[in-house]
Amino acid sequence: MSWDNLRSSVKLCDKCEMAATRKNVVIGRGSSVPLVVFVGEAPGEEEDKKGMPFIGRAGQVLDAEIKRIGLSYNEYYIMNACKCRPITKEFKNRKPTEPEMNNCEPFFVAQLRLLRPHIAVLLGQSARDAFYASSADTIPVCLSFIHPAFTLYKPKMYLVFREQFNKLQRIVEGLRGEWKNKENSLF
Repeated sequence: MSWDNLRSSVKLCDKCEMAATRKNVVIGRGSSVPLVVFVGEAPGEEEDKKGMPFIGRAGQVLDAEIKRIGLSYNEYYIMNACKCRPITKEFKNRKPTEPEMNNCEPFFVAQLRLLRPHIAVLLGQSARDAFYASSADTIPVCLSFIHPAFTLYKPKMYLVFREQFNKLQRIVEGLRGEWKNKENSLF
């Protein structure tokens, strides 16, 4: 599947009720040849409005840590396992259901295969569950982190999140040379 096919397939998807309530599908942002891919659960309200993942408050926390450890924009990609915003009847965010996640799985797997990152950072339990339930098991390094939104509700958890990023920084520094050789071999 190509990027164009993926985008059009996701936009045309109507397998669940999220298709009727979404404003935008949320594919991802960042490099199409990343060293690191960050995977979240599903878009929230801000992401649904703009069609970009992690642009709300949790995204600001994530972006700050990415910047702090020195990842450049061409080294990472940010995406969600679920491509549409799941909402309650009151139009609040909610966790996607298992059938909704299953409907998005082919898009999620296709996207990871297109990206071919060296490292996957799974942000929260839902992203971890989606990843390990999928057939996307060809990424050499997989790390499970707390979701950045958790640090907004439990500020003490920011120290845990920061330490997780310190570990990521050490891994990135060890793999950067190998990744640059891969990136250059594509052109």
